[in-house]
Amino acid sequence: MFVLGSGLAAAQELELDWTSRLRYDRDAEGSDYDATFFTNITIRDLIKDVLDFKLSGWGRWDIGRHDAFDRALDRKRVRLSEAYFDLRNLGPVSRLRIGRQYLYEVDSLHFDGATLKLLEENPLSFFFFGGRPVSYYESAGGDWLAGGGALWRPSWRTRHQFDLYFLREAGEFFALSGWRWNQVWGEGWRTNSRLRFIDADVRDFRLFATKYFERLSLGLDVDYYLQPRARDFEDELRTRGLSTFGRLFGSRVRNHRLGINLSKSLGLDWMVQFGASARDRIGSDDEDSFTAIASNHAYISVSRFNAWISDLDLTFAFNRIDNENDNLYSFTGEANYRPNDQWAFSLGSSYSRYKIDPIDFPTGLNGQDDLELFLKDIRTLSYFFEVRWRPSKRYDLRAEVAWEDTDVFDRHGLTLRLTVNYHLRRSLARPSDSANLAPAENSLAHKDPS
Repeated sequence: MFVLGSGLAAAQELELDWTSRLRYDRDAEGSDYDATFFTNITIRDLIKDVLDFKLSGWGRWDIGRHDAFDRALDRKRVRLSEAYFDLRNLGPVSRLRIGRQYLYEVDSLHFDGATLKLLEENPLSFFFFGGRPVSYYESAGGDWLAGGGALWRPSWRTRHQFDLYFLREAGEFFALSGWRWNQVWGEGWRTNSRLRFIDADVRDFRLFATKYFERLSLGLDVDYYLQPRARDFEDELRTRGLSTFGRLFGSRVRNHRLGINLSKSLGLDWMVQFGASARDRIGSDDEDSFTAIASNHAYISVSRFNAWISDLDLTFAFNRIDNENDNLYSFTGEANYRPNDQWAFSLGSSYSRYKIDPIDFPTGLNGQDDLELFLKDIRTLSYFFEVRWRPSKRYDLRAEVAWEDTDVFDRHGLTLRLTVNYHLRRSLARPSDSANLAPAENSLAHKDPS
């Protein structure tokens, strides 16, 4: 595949992941088919310890011609997520990545360009990046981003990151910066926090803390988020929700959120999980009152492992969401059975009730009865069944059936999904190359992962 000399070719390792999914939907209005694929290809050591390559993407085809791949696009297309080369171990240059990539460490930026990392193994390291933001919805011509940062790791318990970059979008410039602090405190405590700025103002703050109480077999997570600044009117005019700036900034109104999650083990056979969160706007309700922000969410689930027979697990869950304009609650029961490493089965049912604060439509709109009567309260009962088969480490297949019955218009819906996953891990070394390897390396050169 790649001829770089016998010593270099023997080092190459191929990783291939492919998912194909065929879906069929049918309800009172008709039926539809579509197919989706996801792929990820990684070739390590194109040049041993120096050069890697990665390619990933996805696409969708509407076989039934009843919908579009993406309604925000004028036409269907394949999405290229990543396509880059990684140069490594070039003196003080730890990594140089060139191509389409994500920079997860800094706002999960998605761009075509380059990232340079220096002295990654040192307590103090640096990185720089720049390129054009990726947009699937319109031309990004004239837009760019560029910046860098530093990581300081005084010990294995502590990690600080400072970053600063500039974004040009639609002729406007924004300066974004952040401080991210990860800390292991000991005794099961760990915190991740970040404080981000946009131009001269605080953009947002987030603190996530987790603690495991070993004696109690209890896990605790606390998550707090604060956005003290509203996106002003000019920002709203020059940006879109799908633009780079729109994704980076967040909500149009000031808000904060607090969430708590608990998980408790009761011996080896029982697990109880509970979570609750509350989100609210900051300031007057007159501030962009059409944006629903206030929301309360609570859930509880109880799991019983090895119920009645070995490898049969049962889970019962309750969810409640209460927003400014509507609310939802649901009950779910699910059974999972895995008799061996190749087969797994899931069977369950869910009931939900969705109440909407009805809009005051005129009575008799278009000759119909009062529209509020069938919009303000929706009840849905669904059943689902799934079979998973993994004949080898390379292949696994999943078949799903879901039936939904809703009282709105007395409708029913059927969904069928068939998913095939393929995973390949293989050395690209030629047989003639393996004879020149050391005995320990030679024993692994042609090992079939299946």
